[in-house]
Amino acid sequence: MSFKRELERKYKVDMSPAAAEWRLKVMYPHCLETHRGRSEDTFWTHPGVDFVRLRGITNELTIKITDKGTTEDRIEENVVVDDMEATRRMATALFGAPVGHLWKNYYVMRLPNAHLSLYTVDSVPGLFLEVESNNINSVREMSESLERFLPLEREYRSLYQIGVVK
Repeated sequence: MSFKRELERKYKVDMSPAAAEWRLKVMYPHCLETHRGRSEDTFWTHPGVDFVRLRGITNELTIKITDKGTTEDRIEENVVVDDMEATRRMATALFGAPVGHLWKNYYVMRLPNAHLSLYTVDSVPGLFLEVESNNINSVREMSESLERFLPLEREYRSLYQIGVVK
């Protein structure tokens, strides 16, 4: 069976959200669109997967599996759901009580070949940046450019590990 992949790099950003957002706008003036908002994620655990997540802003139930040793290239299967409360009950019936929740504030830039996401997590200090694309070479090339332009420190943990497991 062929699974969908998540191809991304995550960083800690050593500057304020406003300053980082400004620098990204300068660096990528050809941005196609931006989104800003706040989202809640609920997490469950299950044998054989990193975690199961229900994301409120996109109405998606997601399973992530690190099958290549890092979070840079891993399995990510998303199912869009119509009824969030029914999905929450079903996930709890299948996986047990949720192991955690987190709230994040985000700013997303959609570029022609990638998405850049800046976000803060309520329970965790600092600012994070994700570079995501459907091509691992695009992720790596864009990441290298950003590493020269912003004060970044590579973050190898998933958002689940950062905000829930700690």
